[in-house]
Amino acid sequence: MKLSIIIPAYNEKDTIRSLLKKVKDAKLSIKKEIIVVDDGSKDGTTSLLDFIKDIKVIEHRKNKGKGAAIRTGIKYATGNIIIIQDADLEYDPKDYQKVINPIIKDEADVVYGSRWLKQKKWAHFTAFVGGRLLTWTSRFFCPSIKTTDEATCYKAFKANILKGIKLNCTGFEFCPEVTAKIDRLKLRFKEVPINYYPRSKSQGKKINYKDFFIGIWTLIKYSSIWSQGLKYYFVGGCGMLLNLIMLWFFTEVIGLYYMVSAAVAILISATSAFLINRIWTFG
Repeated sequence: MKLSIIIPAYNEKDTIRSLLKKVKDAKLSIKKEIIVVDDGSKDGTTSLLDFIKDIKVIEHRKNKGKGAAIRTGIKYATGNIIIIQDADLEYDPKDYQKVINPIIKDEADVVYGSRWLKQKKWAHFTAFVGGRLLTWTSRFFCPSIKTTDEATCYKAFKANILKGIKLNCTGFEFCPEVTAKIDRLKLRFKEVPINYYPRSKSQGKKINYKDFFIGIWTLIKYSSIWSQGLKYYFVGGCGMLLNLIMLWFFTEVIGLYYMVSAAVAILISATSAFLINRIWTFG
Protein backbone atom coordinates (compact mmCIF):
# COMPACT_ATOMS: atom_id res chain seq x y z
CA MET A 1 0.00 0.00 0.00
CA LYS A 2 1.03 3.60 -0.49
CA LEU A 3 -0.01 6.93 1.02
CA SER A 4 -0.27 9.97 -1.25
CA ILE A 5 0.28 13.19 0.71
CA ILE A 6 -1.18 16.18 -1.14
CA ILE A 7 0.20 19.57 -0.10
CA PRO A 8 -1.42 22.66 -1.65
CA ALA A 9 0.99 25.57 -1.27
CA TYR A 10 0.63 29.29 -1.91
CA ASN A 11 3.31 31.74 -0.73
CA GLU A 12 4.69 29.40 1.94
CA LYS A 13 8.44 30.03 1.58
CA ASP A 14 8.83 30.53 5.34
CA THR A 15 7.44 27.11 6.25
CA ILE A 16 7.57 24.80 3.23
CA ARG A 17 11.11 23.52 3.78
CA SER A 18 10.51 22.71 7.46
CA LEU A 19 7.16 21.16 6.64
CA LEU A 20 8.58 18.89 3.94
CA LYS A 21 11.35 17.72 6.27
CA LYS A 22 8.70 16.71 8.82
CA VAL A 23 6.66 14.97 6.13
CA LYS A 24 9.72 13.03 4.94
CA ASP A 25 10.70 12.11 8.50
CA ALA A 26 7.22 10.83 9.40
CA LYS A 27 7.42 7.08 10.09
CA LEU A 28 4.82 4.99 8.26
CA SER A 29 4.04 1.30 7.94
CA ILE A 30 3.43 1.80 4.21
CA LYS A 31 5.17 3.65 1.37
CA LYS A 32 4.46 7.32 0.74
CA GLU A 33 4.58 9.83 -2.08
CA ILE A 34 4.68 13.57 -1.52
CA ILE A 35 2.81 15.77 -3.99
CA VAL A 36 3.21 19.53 -3.69
CA VAL A 37 0.88 21.67 -5.78
CA ASP A 38 2.38 25.15 -6.00
CA ASP A 39 -0.66 27.33 -6.57
CA GLY A 40 0.99 30.25 -8.37
CA SER A 41 3.22 31.35 -5.49
CA LYS A 42 4.96 34.72 -5.89
CA ASP A 43 7.21 34.71 -2.83
CA GLY A 44 9.90 32.27 -3.92
CA THR A 45 8.18 29.05 -2.81
CA THR A 46 8.59 27.66 -6.33
CA SER A 47 12.37 28.11 -6.42
CA LEU A 48 12.73 26.44 -3.02
CA LEU A 49 10.83 23.39 -4.23
CA ASP A 50 13.27 22.97 -7.13
CA PHE A 51 16.03 21.96 -4.68
CA ILE A 52 14.04 19.43 -2.65
CA LYS A 53 14.41 15.80 -3.72
CA ASP A 54 11.93 12.91 -3.66
CA ILE A 55 8.82 15.02 -4.08
CA LYS A 56 6.44 15.46 -6.99
CA VAL A 57 5.85 19.15 -7.78
CA ILE A 58 2.94 20.37 -9.89
CA GLU A 59 2.79 24.07 -10.68
CA HIS A 60 -0.22 26.26 -11.36
CA ARG A 61 0.88 29.22 -13.48
CA LYS A 62 -1.56 31.44 -11.62
CA ASN A 63 -3.26 31.27 -8.24
CA LYS A 64 -6.45 29.21 -8.57
CA GLY A 65 -7.21 28.58 -4.90
CA LYS A 66 -6.66 25.82 -2.35
CA GLY A 67 -9.53 23.68 -3.58
CA ALA A 68 -8.25 23.78 -7.16
CA ALA A 69 -4.77 22.81 -5.94
CA ILE A 70 -6.16 19.84 -4.02
CA ARG A 71 -8.12 18.69 -7.06
CA THR A 72 -4.93 18.83 -9.13
CA GLY A 73 -3.09 16.82 -6.49
CA ILE A 74 -5.81 14.16 -6.47
CA LYS A 75 -5.40 13.67 -10.23
CA TYR A 76 -1.67 13.00 -9.83
CA ALA A 77 -1.94 10.78 -6.73
CA THR A 78 -0.99 7.13 -7.26
CA GLY A 79 -1.37 5.83 -3.70
CA ASN A 80 -4.12 3.64 -2.22
CA ILE A 81 -4.78 6.25 0.46
CA ILE A 82 -4.83 10.04 0.12
CA ILE A 83 -4.34 12.56 2.92
CA ILE A 84 -4.38 16.36 2.72
CA GLN A 85 -1.58 18.35 4.36
CA ASP A 86 -1.53 22.15 4.66
CA ALA A 87 1.80 23.78 3.79
CA ASP A 88 2.07 25.59 7.13
CA LEU A 89 3.15 24.00 10.41
CA GLU A 90 -0.22 23.80 12.16
CA TYR A 91 -0.49 20.01 11.79
CA ASP A 92 2.06 17.35 12.73
CA PRO A 93 2.94 14.70 10.09
CA LYS A 94 3.77 12.33 12.96
CA ASP A 95 -0.01 11.86 13.18
CA TYR A 96 -0.26 10.33 9.69
CA GLN A 97 -0.03 6.75 10.90
CA LYS A 98 -2.74 7.31 13.47
CA VAL A 99 -5.04 8.86 10.87
CA ILE A 100 -4.59 6.19 8.19
CA ASN A 101 -4.61 3.13 10.50
CA PRO A 102 -8.42 2.64 10.33
CA ILE A 103 -8.22 2.61 6.52
CA ILE A 104 -5.26 0.21 6.46
CA LYS A 105 -7.18 -2.13 8.80
CA ASP A 106 -10.30 -1.76 6.61
CA GLU A 107 -12.27 -0.31 9.50
CA ALA A 108 -13.11 2.91 7.66
CA ASP A 109 -13.26 4.45 4.20
CA VAL A 110 -12.73 8.01 5.42
CA VAL A 111 -10.91 9.24 8.55
CA TYR A 112 -10.77 12.76 9.97
CA GLY A 113 -8.09 13.84 12.42
CA SER A 114 -9.90 15.87 15.06
CA ARG A 115 -8.24 18.71 16.96
CA TRP A 116 -11.06 18.53 19.49
CA LEU A 117 -10.53 14.96 20.67
CA LYS A 118 -7.13 15.69 22.18
CA GLN A 119 -6.60 19.39 22.75
CA LYS A 120 -8.38 22.66 22.12
CA LYS A 121 -5.84 25.21 20.94
CA TRP A 122 -6.97 28.14 18.81
CA ALA A 123 -5.04 31.21 17.72
CA HIS A 124 -8.04 33.48 18.23
CA PHE A 125 -11.69 33.43 19.26
CA THR A 126 -13.02 33.93 15.72
CA ALA A 127 -11.40 30.71 14.51
CA PHE A 128 -12.84 28.88 17.50
CA VAL A 129 -16.40 30.10 16.86
CA GLY A 130 -16.17 29.56 13.09
CA GLY A 131 -14.90 26.02 13.53
CA ARG A 132 -17.64 25.10 15.97
CA LEU A 133 -20.40 26.56 13.79
CA LEU A 134 -19.12 24.69 10.75
CA THR A 135 -19.06 21.47 12.73
CA TRP A 136 -22.59 21.93 14.11
CA THR A 137 -23.89 22.73 10.62
CA SER A 138 -22.12 19.65 9.29
CA ARG A 139 -23.61 17.35 11.94
CA PHE A 140 -27.11 18.57 11.05
CA PHE A 141 -26.89 18.50 7.25
CA CYS A 142 -24.47 15.54 6.99
CA PRO A 143 -25.80 13.16 9.67
CA SER A 144 -23.70 10.11 8.74
CA ILE A 145 -20.46 12.08 9.27
CA LYS A 146 -20.44 12.45 13.03
CA THR A 147 -17.41 14.70 13.14
CA THR A 148 -16.24 16.90 15.99
CA ASP A 149 -13.99 18.91 13.64
CA GLU A 150 -15.36 19.46 10.13
CA ALA A 151 -12.70 22.02 9.19
CA THR A 152 -9.70 19.84 10.06
CA CYS A 153 -6.98 19.65 7.43
CA TYR A 154 -6.18 16.00 8.14
CA LYS A 155 -8.73 14.12 6.08
CA ALA A 156 -7.70 10.69 4.78
CA PHE A 157 -9.59 8.75 2.13
CA LYS A 158 -9.40 5.52 0.23
CA ALA A 159 -8.00 6.86 -3.03
CA ASN A 160 -10.58 5.22 -5.28
CA ILE A 161 -13.37 6.85 -3.30
CA LEU A 162 -11.92 10.36 -3.37
CA LYS A 163 -11.05 10.09 -7.06
CA GLY A 164 -14.64 9.03 -7.75
CA ILE A 165 -16.14 12.15 -6.18
CA LYS A 166 -16.75 15.05 -8.57
CA LEU A 167 -15.39 18.09 -6.76
CA ASN A 168 -16.09 21.67 -7.83
CA CYS A 169 -14.19 23.55 -5.12
CA THR A 170 -11.65 26.24 -5.96
CA GLY A 171 -11.03 27.94 -2.61
CA PHE A 172 -11.28 26.88 1.02
CA GLU A 173 -14.60 25.10 0.43
CA PHE A 174 -12.91 21.74 -0.22
CA CYS A 175 -13.60 20.58 3.34
CA PRO A 176 -17.36 21.25 3.44
CA GLU A 177 -17.88 20.00 -0.12
CA VAL A 178 -16.10 16.70 0.44
CA THR A 179 -17.84 16.24 3.82
CA ALA A 180 -21.28 16.71 2.25
CA LYS A 181 -20.51 14.42 -0.66
CA ILE A 182 -19.09 11.55 1.39
CA ASP A 183 -22.15 11.82 3.65
CA ARG A 184 -24.34 11.15 0.63
CA LEU A 185 -22.31 8.02 -0.14
CA LYS A 186 -22.92 6.63 3.38
CA LEU A 187 -19.32 5.53 3.84
CA ARG A 188 -17.64 4.11 6.93
CA PHE A 189 -16.34 7.11 8.86
CA LYS A 190 -13.99 7.43 11.83
CA GLU A 191 -12.25 10.17 13.78
CA VAL A 192 -8.94 10.07 15.62
CA PRO A 193 -7.29 12.69 17.87
CA ILE A 194 -4.43 14.74 16.42
CA ASN A 195 -2.05 17.49 17.52
CA TYR A 196 -2.61 21.09 16.47
CA TYR A 197 -0.37 24.17 16.56
CA PRO A 198 -2.47 27.14 15.36
CA ARG A 199 -1.00 30.20 13.72
CA SER A 200 -2.41 33.71 13.64
CA LYS A 201 -3.19 36.14 10.82
CA SER A 202 0.16 37.85 11.39
CA GLN A 203 1.87 34.49 10.86
CA GLY A 204 0.19 34.06 7.49
CA LYS A 205 -3.15 32.35 8.12
CA LYS A 206 -5.21 33.04 4.98
CA ILE A 207 -8.78 31.98 5.78
CA ASN A 208 -11.26 34.76 6.66
CA TYR A 209 -14.89 35.34 7.58
CA LYS A 210 -16.02 35.23 3.92
CA ASP A 211 -14.64 31.70 3.66
CA PHE A 212 -16.70 30.77 6.72
CA PHE A 213 -19.98 31.82 5.05
CA ILE A 214 -18.96 30.09 1.82
CA GLY A 215 -18.24 26.96 3.87
CA ILE A 216 -21.67 27.02 5.54
CA TRP A 217 -23.43 27.48 2.21
CA THR A 218 -21.33 24.70 0.60
CA LEU A 219 -22.31 22.25 3.35
CA ILE A 220 -25.98 23.07 2.87
CA LYS A 221 -25.86 23.16 -0.95
CA TYR A 222 -24.32 19.72 -1.36
CA SER A 223 -26.07 17.99 1.56
CA SER A 224 -28.55 15.17 1.00
CA ILE A 225 -31.08 16.95 3.24
CA TRP A 226 -30.98 20.06 1.04
CA SER A 227 -31.33 18.11 -2.21
CA GLN A 228 -34.19 16.05 -0.78
CA GLY A 229 -35.87 19.22 0.43
CA LEU A 230 -35.70 20.80 -3.02
CA LYS A 231 -37.10 17.64 -4.61
CA TYR A 232 -39.85 17.42 -2.00
CA TYR A 233 -41.06 20.98 -2.59
CA PHE A 234 -40.78 20.58 -6.36
CA VAL A 235 -42.93 17.46 -6.26
CA GLY A 236 -45.37 19.26 -3.97
CA GLY A 237 -45.66 22.16 -6.42
CA CYS A 238 -46.21 19.79 -9.33
CA GLY A 239 -48.84 17.99 -7.26
CA MET A 240 -50.74 21.23 -6.72
CA LEU A 241 -50.60 22.00 -10.44
CA LEU A 242 -51.77 18.48 -11.29
CA ASN A 243 -54.64 18.87 -8.82
CA LEU A 244 -55.84 22.06 -10.55
CA ILE A 245 -55.58 20.47 -14.00
CA MET A 246 -57.49 17.37 -12.89
CA LEU A 247 -60.15 19.50 -11.20
CA TRP A 248 -60.65 21.48 -14.42
CA PHE A 249 -60.66 18.33 -16.55
CA PHE A 250 -63.23 16.41 -14.51
CA THR A 251 -65.46 19.44 -14.01
CA GLU A 252 -65.32 21.19 -17.39
CA VAL A 253 -64.52 18.34 -19.79
CA ILE A 254 -66.10 15.28 -18.18
CA GLY A 255 -68.90 17.25 -16.53
CA LEU A 256 -68.70 15.72 -13.05
CA TYR A 257 -70.18 17.43 -10.01
CA TYR A 258 -67.61 19.84 -8.49
CA MET A 259 -67.23 18.02 -5.15
CA VAL A 260 -66.71 14.69 -6.90
CA SER A 261 -64.16 16.24 -9.28
CA ALA A 262 -62.32 17.81 -6.34
CA ALA A 263 -62.15 14.49 -4.48
CA VAL A 264 -60.87 12.60 -7.52
CA ALA A 265 -58.33 15.34 -8.34
CA ILE A 266 -56.98 15.33 -4.77
CA LEU A 267 -56.73 11.53 -4.80
CA ILE A 268 -54.79 11.50 -8.08
CA SER A 269 -52.41 14.34 -7.19
CA ALA A 270 -51.76 13.05 -3.65
CA THR A 271 -51.10 9.50 -4.87
CA SER A 272 -48.80 10.76 -7.63
CA ALA A 273 -46.83 12.94 -5.20
CA PHE A 274 -46.51 10.07 -2.72
CA LEU A 275 -45.19 7.65 -5.34
CA ILE A 276 -42.76 10.17 -6.90
CA ASN A 277 -41.39 11.17 -3.48
CA ARG A 278 -40.93 7.55 -2.50
CA ILE A 279 -39.12 6.62 -5.73
CA TRP A 280 -37.26 9.85 -6.58
CA THR A 281 -36.98 12.12 -3.53
CA PHE A 282 -36.26 9.53 -0.83
CA GLY A 283 -35.49 6.48 -2.94
